[in-house]
Amino acid sequence: MVEQHTKQSRQTDAYACLAITFFAALLCMALRLAARRVTKVPLWYDDWLGIIAFMFAMVWSGLLIWWLQSGFGLFLIEIDMPVDQVLERSKLILWNAEIFYAFSLAFSKLSILAFYWRMFKNSNIKKPIIVLFVSAIVWLILRTFMAIFHCVPVQAFWKSNVKGTCNINDSKFFFGTVLAHLIIDIAILILPIMQIRKLQLPITKKAAVIAMFMFGFFVCIASIVVLSESLKYDTSSPEMAWNVAPIIIWATAEVNLAIVSACLPMLRPIWLLATRHSLSKGTSSGNNGPYAAQSSDMFTHQASAGGKELGTITINKKSRASDEEGDGDSTYKLASSSHREGSISDNSDYHGYTHDGNLHGPSTVITGQNRSGEDRDAEESWAGIGGMRGIVVTNEIGVRVSRAK
Repeated sequence: MVEQHTKQSRQTDAYACLAITFFAALLCMALRLAARRVTKVPLWYDDWLGIIAFMFAMVWSGLLIWWLQSGFGLFLIEIDMPVDQVLERSKLILWNAEIFYAFSLAFSKLSILAFYWRMFKNSNIKKPIIVLFVSAIVWLILRTFMAIFHCVPVQAFWKSNVKGTCNINDSKFFFGTVLAHLIIDIAILILPIMQIRKLQLPITKKAAVIAMFMFGFFVCIASIVVLSESLKYDTSSPEMAWNVAPIIIWATAEVNLAIVSACLPMLRPIWLLATRHSLSKGTSSGNNGPYAAQSSDMFTHQASAGGKELGTITINKKSRASDEEGDGDSTYKLASSSHREGSISDNSDYHGYTHDGNLHGPSTVITGQNRSGEDRDAEESWAGIGGMRGIVVTNEIGVRVSRAK
């Protein structure tokens, strides 16, 4: 029996899972903040909730590293520590890890739901978002309460010399709480699909957007594995450091991938910046870098109102379809100035002015307003989220620029 034990270790799997998933979460969070800086949009509630979730995930990862140094994933016979000390430390780390696990997952859910609220603020899914938001908070409160009062007094959970009452079975605790948050995750996962289907996007782009949101499917897979391993967990065995390892390893993947899932929709500006930078290398020196229209027939017009320059309108008669737009025979690209950004609205009562000053047909009215970054951020459309601090209008005859009163 001893020979069999000495040949087994789950530490390699734990280190690999922690390194890969935590690095992915760290990278996505860093790129998310970089995207905000690139677009010059201040952090909103979904960003702050995501940052808090990542901070809890960091503590979770630190606890796992400490546990790995204390025999996690090994049999007792392989650990160079007294058995009582191994069990006490393992239970202490597990008790703390359960709390940070719940907080990290809950704040990841809240971050995604806050993003939905901002993205789909004019849709009919606001009530489901509120219901899921409240459900996530209730789940967090109940799970935290159950974890803290797992045993009474609390120290009885990890100290064998403290007399107390432990009324919650660890296996059932893992299973019940993970099942509840898995149901919430699935609801969050499918919530935006119907809205995305309504977007006027080419099928390939629509599929790409849905696939990005569906990354949360991998979080659900990790949750299902945690559920399965919870049913196998033997609470009566003294080999806790070995038996609980599969649950903790998959929970680590779950925590970090939830952060990746929350960050992915916000990384579009970084992707556009990278792709446009590479495309700009092949353009002529007369073009303005990644913001220049790719055309053999184009001209620009400085847009101003009340003596204040709002930006540059580039009219491209033979432009290729940009990443934010569909097919069209003309593109009007407004690059916002460093001091103002325009809001965009369709209004059939207005008639637009073309570059030559003549009045033509229906138009899009771009009004320069001195609005806070938070308001601008709350009104981003999907194209705005991915845009490079600019507005792209397709298939329009004219553009009128005016100053808000």
